[in-house]
Amino acid sequence: MTVPDAPRCAAAAAPALPAWLAARRWIPGGEPPALRISAATAIPSPTPRRGLVHLVVTTGSGGAEADFPVLLDVTRTPRDPSTTAPPPAEVDGWSIRPAVDDPAATAGLLNLIADGVDLGGLRGEAEPTVVLPPRSAGNGDLR
Repeated sequence: MTVPDAPRCAAAAAPALPAWLAARRWIPGGEPPALRISAATAIPSPTPRRGLVHLVVTTGSGGAEADFPVLLDVTRTPRDPSTTAPPPAEVDGWSIRPAVDDPAATAGLLNLIADGVDLGGLRGEAEPTVVLPPRSAGNGDLR
């Protein structure tokens, strides 16, 4: 059982993205009038029940376009419908949510970056003033 590929996760998440982005402080003016997924990259994870997908979402049109990164948390964890809201998207039983809503997923990404794991072609710039939080057992370990 492997995490669905990045394009399938992106396609499943696409209908939920406008409302989700509208609620984020970095998106000015509410729900974006135009939105497209410009890139979808799977971030390799050795855990068979969880993965991450990085999207580049382009909002606007013409000369007023802006790109925003969106990290999706893709999990195979069974959901208790009496206590857990349905995910914004699903693919073949995999739940897809914005990872920013899950501290374990964002901590897991930081751990992968700190460990120097190949992130499927994604690159970042080191910020000398940023200190990553210490790793602790169960703190977003995607391995």
